[in-house]
Amino acid sequence: MPSDQATEKSDLLLNLGAIVERVPPAPIIDPMHYVNRARTLAAEHTADASRPGRGFFADQFENEANWRAHYNGTGPEILAQLKGRIHAFVAGAGTGGTISGVARYLKEKMPGVQVILADPQGSGLLNRVKYGVMFDAKEREGTRRRQQVDSIVEGIGITRVTANLEVGKDLIDDAIRVDDEEALKMARWLVEKDGLFVGSSSAVNC
Repeated sequence: MPSDQATEKSDLLLNLGAIVERVPPAPIIDPMHYVNRARTLAAEHTADASRPGRGFFADQFENEANWRAHYNGTGPEILAQLKGRIHAFVAGAGTGGTISGVARYLKEKMPGVQVILADPQGSGLLNRVKYGVMFDAKEREGTRRRQQVDSIVEGIGITRVTANLEVGKDLIDDAIRVDDEEALKMARWLVEKDGLFVGSSSAVNC
């Protein structure tokens, strides 16, 4: 996992017996990007006859089982829980599986429902939805940095269109920017008012 992610995540995995390798944040084309590193480790495990079992690379960004799970599970659950009384679905996108799968299901059942992408600061998806270009203000000339995303929000926000997002991107009606301060305020509100202890990425959806 990326080394800039909360240590609580890797600590939990370690306590469950996993081997965790934290790698520096890197572009997706870098072999040491956490996705590429995971793919390599799975292949190495499979190729090593001295190790039991084989490696499995879930490929959550590109594996279409991701969006299909939300089409078959999350979408129907939302519709049933709200008894069909739904006007809009708001969600962030990391792999793109949730927003694509739910959007496809809801739009089939209720064509008028609005699907809104909630995008954290530093992500290029808002501009991709609104203007058709993958761009963030941090990328303008003279301001580009090696690592573009500068946000406390983990797990959502990205600067590429994944296979899972591709499936539903044309069903997204609009996008809104949610900055770190807004996410923190909502997370605090949810725990104080609703007793829901969630992280910043969940708060972005609200």
